[in-house]
Amino acid sequence: MDFQSFVAGLGFWSWRLQQASWRGVPFAVKEAVVVRGRRTALHEYPDRDTVYVEDLGRGTRSYTFRGFLVGDDVYDQRDAMLDAAEIPGLGTLMHPSLGTIYANLIECSIGERAEAGRMVEIAFRFIEGGAVIFPAAVSSTQNVTKTAANNAGAAVAADASSKVDNLAKS
Repeated sequence: MDFQSFVAGLGFWSWRLQQASWRGVPFAVKEAVVVRGRRTALHEYPDRDTVYVEDLGRGTRSYTFRGFLVGDDVYDQRDAMLDAAEIPGLGTLMHPSLGTIYANLIECSIGERAEAGRMVEIAFRFIEGGAVIFPAAVSSTQNVTKTAANNAGAAVAADASSKVDNLAKS
């Protein structure tokens, strides 16, 4: 049974589903779990019954799948999936209901059972990826502070000098 026939048998809600794939290698999904949240720092203080939770931004999004490969060519599919799993870096994950996600594969496991016949079970764990952005030093706080102190010192010296000149003239 192909993907379109499978989806057609599920009902109207399934019409938006897309064929799941990793780096273009399709797989069937039994279970998909998405984890989202916020990065936080928990601040606890002595003699307080409450805590302060500091929000540090959006947390890491992860995607976990359990599924399978099936067909007379299941071992060719398995080999293609294993090859795709070992390519380094960001890749294209097609999630059945969320669509295209650029992610890094963290873990892939593939299992075979004699009673499963021409089916190979798979499990994946992905982390959503993004552009590589390294911290950039815009300015040195030490240099900025030193410059501000020098400017303040020069301003104080100029002000004191002008007051001494004004006193001498009077």
